[in-house]
Amino acid sequence: VAKMIIFDYGRTLYDRETDDFFPDAIPVVRTLAEKYRLSIVSVSPAAEEEARIEALREQGILDHFEEIVFTASGDAKSKEYEALLRKTPTPQSAFASMPYWRTRLPSGSHL
Repeated sequence: VAKMIIFDYGRTLYDRETDDFFPDAIPVVRTLAEKYRLSIVSVSPAAEEEARIEALREQGILDHFEEIVFTASGDAKSKEYEALLRKTPTPQSAFASMPYWRTRLPSGSHL
């Protein structure tokens, strides 16, 4: 069973300050999709959900994600994250969450 990586959208894949994806986010997603199951669980205003889906589609990475869940609050995000873990037939040890990977993973880190 392939391991799963759960991304946050903002500050992980998408830089709100520049209103664009981080420069290395797209190639990282493509590379990880070769070996891992990918999902997104993120807080998002309902009015922005379609725009975020379309942005993933335009970058050619939408199909790399098995699940994409946007929630209205951090509490709901935690519940959706847990629900995803429960319904995915993957051992708990096979999960990695990727919030804020740009600032937390040293250059050259390997998963």
